[in-house]
Amino acid sequence: MLGNNMPNFYFEASDTQGIVHKGEHQAPSKDVVAQYLRDRKLIPLVIKSTEKKNRLSFLQIGIGSKVSRVQIIFLIRDLSISLKSGLSILETLDILASDTKNPTLKKILVDAKNNLSKGQDLSDTLEQYSKYFPQIYIGMIRAGEASGNLGETLSDAAVHLKKDYELTKRIKAAMVYPMILVIASVAVIGLLLIFVLPNLIETFERGNIELPAVTKVLIKVSALLSYSYAADFVVFIIFLYLITYFRKTKIGQTIYAKLSNVMPMVKELMRKIAIVKFTRAMGYLLTSGMGITKSLEFAADSVGRDEYKKIVHQSLESIKKGNALSDTLDQYPSQFPKLLTGIIRVGETTGSLENVFKLSSEFYEEEVDSSLKTLLSYLEPVLLLIMGLVVGGVAFAVLIPIYQLVSGFS
Repeated sequence: MLGNNMPNFYFEASDTQGIVHKGEHQAPSKDVVAQYLRDRKLIPLVIKSTEKKNRLSFLQIGIGSKVSRVQIIFLIRDLSISLKSGLSILETLDILASDTKNPTLKKILVDAKNNLSKGQDLSDTLEQYSKYFPQIYIGMIRAGEASGNLGETLSDAAVHLKKDYELTKRIKAAMVYPMILVIASVAVIGLLLIFVLPNLIETFERGNIELPAVTKVLIKVSALLSYSYAADFVVFIIFLYLITYFRKTKIGQTIYAKLSNVMPMVKELMRKIAIVKFTRAMGYLLTSGMGITKSLEFAADSVGRDEYKKIVHQSLESIKKGNALSDTLDQYPSQFPKLLTGIIRVGETTGSLENVFKLSSEFYEEEVDSSLKTLLSYLEPVLLLIMGLVVGGVAFAVLIPIYQLVSGFS
């Protein structure tokens, strides 16, 4: 019988006749509950913790205690180094909790220490903080706990996190210059509409000249923007928030994916980024001792693109039926190039699949850098041309009436 210190889980499970059974069970993790149900010939449908402690503790932590990706990288790396040096997991957590200044991280470490004392695994505690620890890393840690090689697995997880973070940073850094061009162009147009054009409207009216349709439209926009600067600022902030929020929604992600597929160079870049994330995740998951099916399950969530997630899940089902991973991926040459599937096939044959995935991720990461440089070499002049035409068009719409006014005096 499980001890009273174990967390409590609510479950719904179906028997062979389709009758749904509901109840609660104490266990260290959801996996143990699922096994408990399967042992009783029940099919798990819903398993969720009844504990409210962590949600409340987050409210108690308060604002200003965010955890960055860099802090998570250092935390996992420090855990790995401490375990490799011979410290026990409880001693490591105690030391790190006392040294950590971030209240959220301190809360996580204290919870992990307390739960370990009650018989829970480290991965079970981190899973309760999935906002900061993606499932792929929790899966790696769980595999390391099962294999008894947690220190090495944590080291691999830290390397994986670091490489993923560096890739994201490189992509963001590459987009800084194009964003500066866009912001500068919007600022110039804003200055013309808010400060320059309003001062010319009265002059145009006195000159009694027929304004072009474009200038009339700009005058109305200018009047709207000049009505209240505070309102402009609020509307701008709301607009940015809505754009950011929409980008995170399912519909926004779908539209974003469709737009990126329209532009060949962007499509190729996104394809290589997805391949890097997939191959890197598979390499480290397999190295941690996780099986191919479980690795695919976690890797699917790390890819970040729905079309790749679907293919990986289809591959997972195909492998369960006895087919090779390379054979399934070979059916999608637009997403997984023949070169990659051929290398995976070699890894399956030689039994070195984890090394093949790691080498492939390094190769395609270099391809991402190359594609980024090529994309920017085309994007920058195109943006300059578009922004020049837009700014020039607005300036021209302002200058035409001035020219007409001056001509009328001559």
